[in-house]
Amino acid sequence: MAASTVEDENEDVTRRSQHVEDVKEQEMTVSFRVQLQHRIR
Repeated sequence: MAASTVEDENEDVTRRSQHVEDVKEQEMTVSFRVQLQHRIR
């Protein structure tokens, strides 16, 4: 029981870190687009 709980927690941590990476990528993409728009003007 305890072992499966630890595995579940590890999966949650992995999902969270993946989500954080996705959010970082999205933010980088958004800021990159904003920079491009400013340069065009």
